[in-house]
Amino acid sequence: QTLLSYPTGASTPQPDAAEQCGFSDAANQVYRCELREGLKFSNGDALDAQAVKYSFDRIRKINVNGGPAGLLGSLERVQAPNDREVVFHLKSPEAEFLTNVSEMVGGMEIQSKAHFDKVGKPPSLQDEPIAGTGAYQYKERVQSQYIRFERVPYQHWRLSTEFPELEIRWQNEAS
Repeated sequence: QTLLSYPTGASTPQPDAAEQCGFSDAANQVYRCELREGLKFSNGDALDAQAVKYSFDRIRKINVNGGPAGLLGSLERVQAPNDREVVFHLKSPEAEFLTNVSEMVGGMEIQSKAHFDKVGKPPSLQDEPIAGTGAYQYKERVQSQYIRFERVPYQHWRLSTEFPELEIRWQNEAS
């Protein structure tokens, strides 16, 4: 999940993992989000403000050309004053900030800090990915063939899943 989403037909981002968000200063440089209560990652870890802070701090460190870190250039720091509140401090007002932290930009997804700390390193393609917040969780992968996900074992807070498994396959093609 991301903090904000764009529901069908919406022209502005709406709270997603966040219950409510908004700028809390006249200069539009401090953006506060209150997270929904009871959210969890696919492995059962709680999705809290520390996980959001960890995710954005990590994204900012991964400075790959064209990657998500470049979209957070105006972000000065992230705070987690309590379990449900996240505060983003911008260096200057940024018109695209809300879009950049929403589902409209891949790579801004929130990941489990507890799972990352347990694993101790960024995952490679041979490792299980860090737990996310979607309605499906990692099950298995066969290199160059497929990656398979299974429905989380609880009712996801936002999505109803129709299929028990989801498989993405790599196929050779003439091109």
